[in-house]
Parts: sequence; C-alpha cells; structure tokens
Amino acid sequence: MLQHQDRANHRTPRPVAVAPVGGVASGVAVVNNAERARFWSRVHKEESVTSPHVDTPCWTWTASRNEDGYGEFHSGGKTVKTHRVSYELKHGPPGASVLHACDNRACVNPDHLRSGTQADNMLDMRSRGRAHRPRGELNGRAKLSVQAVRELWERWERGESQRAIARTLGVSRAAVQFVLNGTTWSDIHS
Repeated sequence: MLQHQDRANHRTPRPVAVAPVGGVASGVAVVNNAERARFWSRVHKEESVTSPHVDTPCWTWTASRNEDGYGEFHSGGKTVKTHRVSYELKHGPPGASVLHACDNRACVNPDHLRSGTQADNMLDMRSRGRAHRPRGELNGRAKLSVQAVRELWERWERGESQRAIARTLGVSRAAVQFVLNGTTWSDIHS
C-alpha cells in the first residue's frame, strides 16, 4: 500500500510556462519555408546606409510594429519581435537580448544584429546617448505645448477647476493633474 501511495503522490514535473516580456513570445515562430517566405516578404532592403555604426543598409520591417517601433511577426498564435526572428534564422537561438548595431528598431538585417544580455543592451543605449527621455514638446507623447502649460497654470491660479482647464485645452483631467503636481512639465510654472 505504501508503494502505491508513493507512486500516486509522485508526479513528473511539468515544464513551467514563462510569461513573455511585454506580451511577446521569445521563441521564433518561423517553422517552415512558407512562414520564412512570408516573413521576408515584409522586409524592404534599403538602398543606402543610414547609420554611422554600420557599413551596410538596413532591412526595414514593413508590417506590424509595436508602440516602441519594433517589428512584430504573428505566426502560430505567437507574436515575436522581428529582429529576434531574423537573428535566429541566420545565427541560431539568441541570448536574452538581440541588439541593433544600426540603432534602427525596425531593422531586421541579420548583419546588424548581435546577441547579448540586458546589461549589454543598457550599456549600448547609454554609450550611444539614447538613455535620456526627451522632455517637454520634444517628447513625442506630449499632449501640451509650453504655451498651453503656462495657460494651464494661469487658469489654475485664477481658480478654474482641473476639469474645466482640461476641457479648454483638449486633454484629460489627469494630464492637468500631472502638470499641477509636478509629474510632468515640472520645469514650467506660470
């Protein structure tokens, strides 16, 4: 009876599924020649070199891109970053990160890609001056201009509500609140 209980309680460990970072699977979804052809059909090979860091032109992904500008390839129920697919098709499985020598997130030229760690990626980012976030109107996600922020502060100091200011400026009340509490535009006050 003891042996039976031991067998019943003994289970072969099952592999643990790891959630993909950013909702993107890390394995390559290109499993056959049709998928490979579909992948490469979405690539435009540039005519000229556009980066000072490489000697050959970029190959630009022309299909779906994520909000950060990286190409995405959908296959077999997975979404995979295209630079990882390209790297693996030429060089084999990558490490934790695939780095772009050309600094072009949409590039899938395998000669512009190298495998590395996240620490390598951060070092590369800092060494190339990409570690800062543009502030104010230079930030592509800015909803307000310097002039609008000054107007916001004037209206607030006159006693207008956040909701009324937001309506006037065409932004959310949260955007107004972020300015007033210094989360955004902290360098401008009236």
